[in-house]
Amino acid sequence: MTRSLVRGSGALVFGVLLFLEGCGADDASSTPPDLQVVGGWVRAMTAIQPPGPSGGSNSAAYFTVRNGGGMPDRLLGGETTVASALEIHESREEDGVMRMRPVEGIDLPPGGEAELRPGGLHVMLLGLTRSLMPGDTITLTLRFQRSGEVVVRVPVRLAGPSQG
Repeated sequence: MTRSLVRGSGALVFGVLLFLEGCGADDASSTPPDLQVVGGWVRAMTAIQPPGPSGGSNSAAYFTVRNGGGMPDRLLGGETTVASALEIHESREEDGVMRMRPVEGIDLPPGGEAELRPGGLHVMLLGLTRSLMPGDTITLTLRFQRSGEVVVRVPVRLAGPSQG
């Protein structure tokens, strides 16, 4: 009797493993993040010396990140050759005053998106190493938790009334 119970248990375990393997094979949640960065632009700004995170001029980059994959991702930061540092910030109105503060990252759920725009989440370019003139194009290397580095080229433009 013990032998048949063990043999039956082995078949049950094998069947459960086959079932679980079949469930995960086509599961959309197992697909990695599929990121697209669209609609990007950087605010034009004249560089003022000395460059560095605590001195010089700063600018901001805006874009939308879409995650078409089945797993979440998170924008953690990045770098660019036109600034000493790149940080993710958020602007908020507090007691009638707009305030800006750094944030650790931006979550990108599966099938979701994050809009970085004036007056909200954005990427700060701190301590510009050169002036950013309308018509220029700069390169940003964005760092994501799962997807690693994503390189994007964005145009520099003046901020109009609708852009903040």
